[in-house]
Amino acid sequence: MTQASPVPTGEPRPAVSFEELGRDGNAFAIMGVAIRNLRGAGASREHIAKYQQEAMSGDYDNLLRVTATYLDIDGADSGWHPGEDQD
Repeated sequence: MTQASPVPTGEPRPAVSFEELGRDGNAFAIMGVAIRNLRGAGASREHIAKYQQEAMSGDYDNLLRVTATYLDIDGADSGWHPGEDQD
């Protein structure tokens, strides 16, 4: 399992809703939403490239963990963590 790097100081961590992120559960769609929000928040090209590299370095659960590190996902403090079932 790949561990996502902490977001560097000075780089944005845009807020994204579960609904926006999960509209299409496809991995490429999730990455597209993340990249669009990072760009919109003014993230550097290097920061976005690092997100892409980390997000694609593992399985689907890794993608969700990395995305949750780079974005402030609504409800992230609800006790649910990416990769866990929402029973």
